[in-house]
Amino acid sequence: MAFLLLLAYSLFPMAYSLLRIAYFLFGISDSRFPIPDSRFPACSPLIGKCR
Repeated sequence: MAFLLLLAYSLFPMAYSLLRIAYFLFGISDSRFPIPDSRFPACSPLIGKCR
């Protein structure tokens, strides 16, 4: 049980960062799931869509 908790805690930040990158690449702007990150520019380089 403790191993599963440890696994979940180690995988969650990785999954969250992947989700952030996916949102950034596809230029998704969803007010229900805002992703504040000053490292990412406001416009997506792939499709040129701005948040």
